Amino acid sequence: MPTGFICRRVALVASLVLCGLLICVYLAQWQALAALTVIPAWCWSMLLVVPVALSSRRRLAATVWLAFSLLCIDEWRGLVPFRAGSAEGLTVVVLNCMGSRAAIDEALEIQADVVLLSELPPRYELPPGFSGQLGPDAGLLVRGQVEQAHRGPHWVSARAQCRGRALEVVSTRLVVAVLRADLWNPECWRDQAFNRATRCQQINDLTKVLPATGPVLVGGDFNSPARDGANDSLFACGLSDVWLRRGLGWGNTLENSLPVLRVDRLYQRELVSQRMEVRKTRHSDHRMLVAWFK
Repeated sequence: MPTGFICRRVALVASLVLCGLLICVYLAQWQALAALTVIPAWCWSMLLVVPVALSSRRRLAATVWLAFSLLCIDEWRGLVPFRAGSAEGLTVVVLNCMGSRAAIDEALEIQADVVLLSELPPRYELPPGFSGQLGPDAGLLVRGQVEQAHRGPHWVSARAQCRGRALEVVSTRLVVAVLRADLWNPECWRDQAFNRATRCQQINDLTKVLPATGPVLVGGDFNSPARDGANDSLFACGLSDVWLRRGLGWGNTLENSLPVLRVDRLYQRELVSQRMEVRKTRHSDHRMLVAWFK
């Protein structure tokens, strides 16, 4: 049996097994395997291109690779233009301003109704025309009346009247991700699992301030890939990722990240999403999320 034929068959089996395992890992989001899922899914899809190219049955291998991409990579949905509606209605901006007042001024130029900020500059005060709540690392600005406001170690929340409707708003910045991918090192697996557990606890604490019913907006810098298992607590409260429904274009929110990494996100409940875009900023290393709701 020719050596080339054997190599191609081995490449096919390897691609099928690897792809199947990755699909299970990304869908289950096991905390012990956070070292794998903290890596954006599109990175693994690029790796799968190699066995697909070498495989003796490229169509089968390519089908499995495509299944992984559709199931585990959500950023592609923003490339479907007819999903997005018009840019009108309740306007919300999410931005990690990187401690820059100039970046906040960029966000205020949008004339948004709600602005969710993270990594605030020191001694920042509410701008004219806004009410809200400011914390040590996260802040929210609302064009309307704030009835109740709370502040936690990594989030701020407010019950506000905006455009004549009561709305619960939360702005957050979660624990910074562990920037290591040395999967051969057991410490990497322990560090990533602990980081995931910390993020889970932070989101659990955040959800305790959410009302059981009514419209809710939760946004900010989550410092993790969009499919991170720590987000399950948000989904259990009935929230949904706005980008998956109405995102338009590439969802990347890090200025120097290629091709896509959605660490800044916006979740909503009982609101009708119209459209969401990602816009470049001049004074931050994060890009700005702009969303519209009916």
